[in-house]
Formats: sequence, C-alpha cells, structure tokens
Amino acid sequence: MYDKIKNEPYEQYLKVTQEGGKEIKYLPWAVCWDMLKKYFPNSKYEWVIADFDGKKIAGAYQPDGSWIIHCKITIKHEGETYIHNEYSYTEEKTSENDSNDSLEDVFRKTLAKGVSMMTGFGIKLWFDK
Repeated sequence: MYDKIKNEPYEQYLKVTQEGGKEIKYLPWAVCWDMLKKYFPNSKYEWVIADFDGKKIAGAYQPDGSWIIHCKITIKHEGETYIHNEYSYTEEKTSENDSNDSLEDVFRKTLAKGVSMMTGFGIKLWFDK
C-alpha cells in the first residue's frame, strides 16, 4: 500500500505559509484525502472524541494547557483493513485572536500528516524538517 501512492507527484499541489519567519511548504488536507480516495475508495477518517469526566471533547486536554488531536484513518483494501492513528499537538485557544489554528485546522493537518505517513504521499516534505 505504501509504495502505491508514494511516488505520485505532489509538487504542483504544494502551498506555502510563513511560520516564525520560516517558509513552510505543505500539502492541503483535501489534496491528500483526494489522492487516498483515488486509490483506496473505501477509506474513511474519524476525529476521535475523548471522554473527559463524562463529557465529550474534541481533543485530549493536557495539564500544560495544550491539546492533542487524534485522527484515525481506516483503509479497507482487498479484504484487509489497515488503520493508522495520527496525533497532533496544539496550544490551547481561548479566543479566535490567539492563533490562526482552530482545533478544526489542526485536525485537518493531522489528517494530511496521517495520509502521508500511511501511504508515503508527500512524505519527502518531512525529510528536511
């Protein structure tokens, strides 16, 4: 499965953002998901919701005020089921002005990273980090 998408060209889909004065190249989550569905149409993803003190929350709140977002990707292919769990960290957001990253944004980045880790699509972007 890994080598099937790993060599697909991705450069034309790259986006660029600035982070701490450094240029960061990334693949949008929708491109990663579209590529995965092209080869593995029975794929699905899930934002794993945590249960904290009987309440459902969209991430695992950490003692330092950060959040851990959990994305579970499942691929069913040729009678087999493959699962990849991907996690991302983000700082707590107390208002929209604190950061450009909402929990939804972090989840989508986690999805893109998970697709890359599971399939190799765009994995070369991580080599220089």
